[in-house]
Amino acid sequence: MDENSAFVTRLGQIAALPRPHEDCVRQAVDLLQAYTARLYGRLKIGASNPLDVKVKARADRALAELRSKVLTAEAGATGQAVTIFTA
Repeated sequence: MDENSAFVTRLGQIAALPRPHEDCVRQAVDLLQAYTARLYGRLKIGASNPLDVKVKARADRALAELRSKVLTAEAGATGQAVTIFTA
């Protein structure tokens, strides 16, 4: 399973948790921040690093692929899960 599919799977698990909606949204946002931090770390993107055009393109492509998978999952979601995927 690729990282984007794993992200969407975990997001679905978060949406299914029997917890208050606000807690699930917070977990979803935390998941995205962790994903982004891992992506940036893998690509060696940092505040002090000059950003290479090729590296930026790779990051943009990875995030676009993730957005596409999340939107697909959101389209098939119901109830609270829709707002979790939207978050």
